Amino acid sequence: MSKSPGLRYWIIISTASFLLSILFIAYFGEFFKLKPFHFEKDNIKSHWVFINKWNTKLQKERLYLIKKRNITFVARCIALPGDTFQIKNGKFYINNKQFYPKHIQYFYEFISEQSIRDSLNKYNVVFNETNAQGLFISSAILAPGYQTYFASIKGVYSTKRQNRSFENESNIDFFGPVIMPKKNQKIKFDSNLIDFYAPLESEKIIQISNTEYEFTARQNYYFFLNDIQNVVLDSRNLGPIKESDVVGLIKKHFEIN
Repeated sequence: MSKSPGLRYWIIISTASFLLSILFIAYFGEFFKLKPFHFEKDNIKSHWVFINKWNTKLQKERLYLIKKRNITFVARCIALPGDTFQIKNGKFYINNKQFYPKHIQYFYEFISEQSIRDSLNKYNVVFNETNAQGLFISSAILAPGYQTYFASIKGVYSTKRQNRSFENESNIDFFGPVIMPKKNQKIKFDSNLIDFYAPLESEKIIQISNTEYEFTARQNYYFFLNDIQNVVLDSRNLGPIKESDVVGLIKKHFEIN
């Protein structure tokens, strides 16, 4: 008759499992719980993503988890080292050529005589609705163009796109132009951009005149942009992102009710 595994056996198994899980998280991937939006959709309790740490080559239009200055956030890689990025009148430019980000969204506000909750839920829109003095105020996250459908709903008489950031009240329709430093590239900029480049701790920025600065990049940097334009938790207020700030590529989203 065989003996059942003893305490020593289970200690070895538990220790091995723990070490393997640590190795997996360190080198391959992990699950990460995102912080909620500025408002949370009613039927979503938590939002998780799976982070792939194995694929380390940064690519445009891919979504990454980033940790910089003890701030952890999710943003999309938009500009590579050597690129010039600009937002002008709400339009996006890379190297002076207009491009159209696929995942850009904005906060819209709808004022209506009756609730449009059912319509927003139908299309799985992240929103918040309040009632004030007999009017319904719905704040929703939408891709450009989709607001026209909700604005056409009977009883909706006011539609407004929020063009200010939640973090610093800056106008999100204008930014830059800024150059993403490429290793060994000399970057010159004026005092208007000192707040953008100042967070580069590993770079030696030299003031060459009353209003001009320069440095020679010691490594590559990237521009990351939040999909939700009103949330400027990205390169617009944290500066260029170096590769070591990138935790990993986001592969899967999980919304748990």
